[in-house]
Amino acid sequence: TELCIRHDYNPESGTWTAMETLIKMQDVPFAHGAMRECFRFKKMSQFSASYFFKQDWRHCANYVGKRYMNPVPAQAYMDDVMMQMESKRWSERFNALHPPKEVDFLQAFV
Repeated sequence: TELCIRHDYNPESGTWTAMETLIKMQDVPFAHGAMRECFRFKKMSQFSASYFFKQDWRHCANYVGKRYMNPVPAQAYMDDVMMQMESKRWSERFNALHPPKEVDFLQAFV
């Protein structure tokens, strides 16, 4: 279990927020692409204090963490999240027009 700082990007305001959270992440990647490798992890909910007090990881959500396989500046991760969240914002606007098939992007954070 590690104490981490989670950074979230808000595309409406163009600002970042940071908060502490607890995670458990596997040491070995389960998959990889051309540039990044993927790790399974669980994150404690910031909205349910009972998880923190009980340390009940069974009920925590599953996530995929990605890491570049070659060294990159830390800003590359921030840029990836900014682009993902901007894309999510535009998909919500697109879906408001009631297209025949909606699109969505996963929420991302660093």
